[in-house]
Amino acid sequence: MSARAAILWHQRLGHPGYTTLQRLVSRNMVDGLPLSLAQVRALHKIPCDSCCKGKATRLPFPQESESECIAPLQRLHLDIMGPFSTRGLRGEYYLLVLVDQYSGYAKVVAIHRKSEAPLVVQTVIIEWRTQLSGMQFKCLRSDRAKEFRVKWFDEWLESEGARHELSVAYTPQQNGTAERFNGVIGGMARTLLIESKLA
Repeated sequence: MSARAAILWHQRLGHPGYTTLQRLVSRNMVDGLPLSLAQVRALHKIPCDSCCKGKATRLPFPQESESECIAPLQRLHLDIMGPFSTRGLRGEYYLLVLVDQYSGYAKVVAIHRKSEAPLVVQTVIIEWRTQLSGMQFKCLRSDRAKEFRVKWFDEWLESEGARHELSVAYTPQQNGTAERFNGVIGGMARTLLIESKLA
């Protein structure tokens, strides 16, 4: 039997993995299957384009270690939700989420435009630092959104001695703390809308 016929049987059987196909052949689990172990081994060397596209998965992302932070303000996670189809009470379209990794304390601020975000973040950090006297702000983690990549904001972070960690593009898992909090806020909002018969 040619390699082409072996590929055809791989397709007919629903694209099983090569280990599974080898087990089917070696244990004679399919009556009339005209494949030998040698053919299955040869098939293993031929990449199946459909399998590569349909079965590809990302490697799991490691959970952020909470032990890295031993005090408040050591790492703050930041994200923006929106734009929303319905404006807020004062015309806001976005929610800015800022979460302290150590304590889990979070602040949600409604904003009109994404461009307001750096100033709001600066204000919240200064407020938290004032309330937590003696605590040093060390790190801000956000996605690669352009609203956080403005020169004055980078200079302010540098003057504070804080670093700005940016997640890899199209990888929201690296900003998981803020993303999970977004899910909490979204779920709460949907539940309130349903309960009040507004959704």
